[in-house]
Amino acid sequence: MVTVMIGGEPYTLGLFDTAGQEDYDRLRPLSYPQTDVFLVCFSVVAPASFENVREKWVPEIAHHCSKTPFLLVGTQVGCFSSAGLD
Repeated sequence: MVTVMIGGEPYTLGLFDTAGQEDYDRLRPLSYPQTDVFLVCFSVVAPASFENVREKWVPEIAHHCSKTPFLLVGTQVGCFSSAGLD
């Protein structure tokens, strides 16, 4: 946790990574209460990663925290052109 100042106002920021394995499906939602926003990350060079967002993460967030916003974050953008996908 870290406190950052924005416009003279203090905000507490904490980033928590949750386990994505199926073994943790029942435990993971216990970490969701009081979440203000979710960062849902996927690899732009791995289509299965984005498919997982559509089929697992967005439905799970909608089920447990339907009013909590999420940001979709594409990772490994630097690998995009080296993978021949540009």
